[in-house]
Amino acid sequence: MKGKTYTGETDKRIIEKKIMGGELSEEDLRKYLRDLPDVSEYAEEITSD
Repeated sequence: MKGKTYTGETDKRIIEKKIMGGELSEEDLRKYLRDLPDVSEYAEEITSD
């Protein structure tokens, strides 16, 4: 997957399987995560009783 953007499943178990199987490199995953937009400004604080 060298040089491609990861657009697949985001479940941790699936990603780990793809890395172990050679379908996805750790570097590509790091790049994908680094490039995600920061959406923290849209977060809503909630309280639990």
